[in-house]
Amino acid sequence: MRTLILAFALLLPTFAFAGNEMGNGTDNFTREHGSMWFVDPARTATYCISVSPEFKADIQTLRAIVRTSFDNWIGYFERHKKASRPKDLSPTTSFLEVASCDAKADIEFLFGVDTAEVKKAREHYFNPTAMAERVTFNEVSGWSKGFVW
Repeated sequence: MRTLILAFALLLPTFAFAGNEMGNGTDNFTREHGSMWFVDPARTATYCISVSPEFKADIQTLRAIVRTSFDNWIGYFERHKKASRPKDLSPTTSFLEVASCDAKADIEFLFGVDTAEVKKAREHYFNPTAMAERVTFNEVSGWSKGFVW
């Protein structure tokens, strides 16, 4: 009997980790929920910046902010990356700005710009100030497309 109780005590907590880290085993999230947007250290993610004339910052300032944000994220990942993570499951650390958001960059930074996708995503929030929305996710390649508004 003690053996049975000990077995349950040791095994029962492992069943609680059945879900992903977001749901603590109680929710049914999709595979892309909470996953990295760009899983391929050999690829370069493209981004564009679009600014509404009413937005209160100029394009050069916003470019510097976006680039600094990427640099900070890359630095954070480099400081905290797990040695046990297989290299092919690491995120990209290479980002390239493209001239126009019409080219369908991997990430669109939309400062005050309301596209149809932004309007649809805003319906999920109450008066959002900012949001990041993944529009597509390729489960095989680990690559996404989306926008930051």
